Amino acid sequence: MWYGYDIKNKDIYGGIYSTSTVDKVCPVGWHVSTRADWVTLIDYIGGASSAGKLIETGTGHWSSPNEYASNETGFSALPAGHYRKTYPHNEKDEEGNWITPESFEGLGEETYFWAPNLDESSIDPSSYYDLSDFIGLRFDIQNIGYVQDLDSNDVTICGSIRCVKD
Repeated sequence: MWYGYDIKNKDIYGGIYSTSTVDKVCPVGWHVSTRADWVTLIDYIGGASSAGKLIETGTGHWSSPNEYASNETGFSALPAGHYRKTYPHNEKDEEGNWITPESFEGLGEETYFWAPNLDESSIDPSSYYDLSDFIGLRFDIQNIGYVQDLDSNDVTICGSIRCVKD
Protein backbone atom coordinates (compact mmCIF):
# COMPACT_ATOMS: atom_id res chain seq x y z
CA MET A 1 0.00 0.00 0.00
CA TRP A 2 1.05 3.64 -0.30
CA TYR A 3 1.00 6.24 2.47
CA GLY A 4 -2.54 7.54 2.90
CA TYR A 5 -3.68 5.10 0.20
CA ASP A 6 -2.44 7.83 -2.18
CA ILE A 7 -0.70 6.46 -5.29
CA LYS A 8 1.20 9.78 -5.66
CA ASN A 9 3.33 8.75 -2.68
CA LYS A 10 4.53 5.62 -4.50
CA ASP A 11 7.11 7.36 -6.70
CA ILE A 12 8.59 9.36 -3.82
CA TYR A 13 8.50 6.97 -0.85
CA GLY A 14 7.72 3.55 -2.30
CA GLY A 15 5.35 1.13 -0.64
CA ILE A 16 4.74 0.34 2.99
CA TYR A 17 4.35 -3.33 3.78
CA SER A 18 2.78 -5.53 6.43
CA THR A 19 4.41 -8.62 7.87
CA SER A 20 2.24 -10.75 5.59
CA THR A 21 3.59 -9.10 2.41
CA VAL A 22 7.10 -7.93 3.23
CA ASP A 23 8.81 -11.22 2.41
CA LYS A 24 7.25 -11.25 -1.09
CA VAL A 25 8.63 -7.90 -2.27
CA CYS A 26 12.32 -8.41 -3.04
CA PRO A 27 13.26 -9.86 -6.43
CA VAL A 28 14.95 -13.24 -6.83
CA GLY A 29 18.55 -13.05 -5.61
CA TRP A 30 17.70 -10.38 -3.02
CA HIS A 31 16.30 -10.52 0.52
CA VAL A 32 14.65 -8.16 2.98
CA SER A 33 17.38 -6.64 5.12
CA THR A 34 17.55 -8.61 8.33
CA ARG A 35 18.20 -7.40 11.83
CA ALA A 36 21.79 -8.63 11.40
CA ASP A 37 22.10 -6.62 8.15
CA TRP A 38 20.94 -3.48 9.97
CA VAL A 39 23.27 -4.08 12.92
CA THR A 40 26.18 -4.42 10.48
CA LEU A 41 25.20 -1.17 8.73
CA ILE A 42 24.68 0.72 11.99
CA ASP A 43 28.02 -0.52 13.35
CA TYR A 44 29.72 0.50 10.08
CA ILE A 45 28.45 4.08 10.30
CA GLY A 46 29.53 4.43 13.92
CA GLY A 47 26.46 3.39 15.90
CA ALA A 48 22.82 4.40 16.22
CA SER A 49 23.74 7.96 17.14
CA SER A 50 25.26 8.28 13.63
CA ALA A 51 22.02 7.41 11.83
CA GLY A 52 22.03 10.86 10.20
CA LYS A 53 24.66 9.47 7.84
CA LEU A 54 21.81 7.47 6.26
CA ILE A 55 19.27 10.30 6.02
CA GLU A 56 18.61 12.52 3.02
CA THR A 57 19.72 16.09 3.71
CA GLY A 58 17.56 19.19 3.45
CA THR A 59 13.87 19.71 3.96
CA GLY A 60 12.55 18.76 0.53
CA HIS A 61 11.07 15.61 2.08
CA TRP A 62 12.06 15.80 5.76
CA SER A 63 10.47 18.26 8.17
CA SER A 64 12.57 21.17 9.33
CA PRO A 65 15.16 21.39 10.77
CA ASN A 66 16.56 17.94 9.77
CA GLU A 67 19.84 19.17 11.21
CA TYR A 68 21.26 15.72 12.04
CA ALA A 69 21.17 14.46 8.44
CA SER A 70 24.39 14.27 6.44
CA ASN A 71 23.67 11.33 4.08
CA GLU A 72 27.42 10.60 4.05
CA THR A 73 26.67 7.04 2.96
CA GLY A 74 24.41 7.93 0.04
CA PHE A 75 21.66 5.76 1.55
CA SER A 76 19.16 8.65 1.29
CA ALA A 77 16.54 7.43 3.75
CA LEU A 78 13.27 9.25 3.18
CA PRO A 79 10.57 9.95 5.78
CA ALA A 80 7.95 7.57 4.39
CA GLY A 81 6.01 7.35 7.64
CA HIS A 82 4.16 4.17 8.55
CA TYR A 83 0.71 2.65 8.92
CA ARG A 84 -0.67 1.62 12.30
CA LYS A 85 -3.73 -0.38 13.26
CA THR A 86 -4.38 -0.77 16.97
CA TYR A 87 -6.34 -3.50 18.75
CA PRO A 88 -8.66 -3.28 20.60
CA HIS A 89 -10.47 -0.26 19.18
CA ASN A 90 -11.91 0.99 22.47
CA GLU A 91 -8.89 2.85 23.88
CA LYS A 92 -8.37 6.57 24.43
CA ASP A 93 -5.16 8.58 24.12
CA GLU A 94 -3.70 10.81 26.88
CA GLU A 95 -6.00 13.70 25.87
CA GLY A 96 -9.09 11.48 26.11
CA ASN A 97 -9.60 11.18 22.35
CA TRP A 98 -10.54 7.80 20.94
CA ILE A 99 -7.60 6.10 19.27
CA THR A 100 -8.21 5.80 15.55
CA PRO A 101 -8.29 2.09 14.72
CA GLU A 102 -6.07 2.72 11.72
CA SER A 103 -3.91 5.66 10.82
CA PHE A 104 -1.02 6.76 8.69
CA GLU A 105 1.62 8.54 10.76
CA GLY A 106 4.97 10.25 10.40
CA LEU A 107 5.14 11.30 6.75
CA GLY A 108 7.95 13.86 6.58
CA GLU A 109 9.20 12.96 10.06
CA GLU A 110 10.13 9.28 10.29
CA THR A 111 10.38 5.96 8.54
CA TYR A 112 10.27 2.39 9.73
CA PHE A 113 12.28 -0.26 7.91
CA TRP A 114 11.39 -3.88 8.55
CA ALA A 115 14.29 -5.97 9.80
CA PRO A 116 13.29 -9.56 10.56
CA ASN A 117 15.25 -11.95 12.70
CA LEU A 118 16.13 -14.97 10.61
CA ASP A 119 15.27 -18.44 11.73
CA GLU A 120 18.59 -19.92 10.69
CA SER A 121 17.38 -23.46 11.36
CA SER A 122 14.73 -23.06 8.67
CA ILE A 123 15.30 -24.71 5.32
CA ASP A 124 11.95 -23.87 3.72
CA PRO A 125 12.14 -20.29 2.35
CA SER A 126 8.44 -19.77 3.07
CA SER A 127 9.19 -20.06 6.80
CA TYR A 128 12.51 -18.21 6.64
CA TYR A 129 11.21 -15.17 8.52
CA ASP A 130 9.79 -15.09 11.99
CA LEU A 131 7.13 -12.57 11.03
CA SER A 132 6.15 -11.88 14.63
CA ASP A 133 9.62 -10.58 15.41
CA PHE A 134 10.11 -7.58 13.13
CA ILE A 135 11.63 -4.34 14.34
CA GLY A 136 11.35 -0.92 12.84
CA LEU A 137 14.25 1.46 12.58
CA ARG A 138 13.00 4.93 13.25
CA PHE A 139 14.72 8.07 12.08
CA ASP A 140 13.23 11.38 13.10
CA ILE A 141 14.49 14.88 13.56
CA GLN A 142 14.38 14.70 17.35
CA ASN A 143 15.62 11.19 18.02
CA ILE A 144 17.99 10.05 15.30
CA GLY A 145 18.92 6.40 15.55
CA TYR A 146 16.02 5.27 17.74
CA VAL A 147 15.37 1.55 17.44
CA GLN A 148 12.01 0.18 18.52
CA ASP A 149 10.89 -3.42 18.96
CA LEU A 150 7.31 -3.64 17.79
CA ASP A 151 4.78 -5.66 19.75
CA SER A 152 2.75 -7.48 17.11
CA ASN A 153 0.12 -8.72 19.58
CA ASP A 154 -1.90 -5.51 19.74
CA VAL A 155 -0.57 -3.39 16.89
CA THR A 156 -0.20 -3.92 13.17
CA ILE A 157 2.56 -1.77 11.68
CA CYS A 158 3.31 -1.42 8.00
CA GLY A 159 6.66 0.06 7.04
CA SER A 160 9.28 0.42 4.35
CA ILE A 161 11.69 -2.31 3.32
CA ARG A 162 15.24 -2.42 2.07
CA CYS A 163 16.26 -5.22 -0.27
CA VAL A 164 19.84 -6.50 0.00
CA LYS A 165 21.57 -8.55 -2.68
CA ASP A 166 22.20 -12.16 -1.58
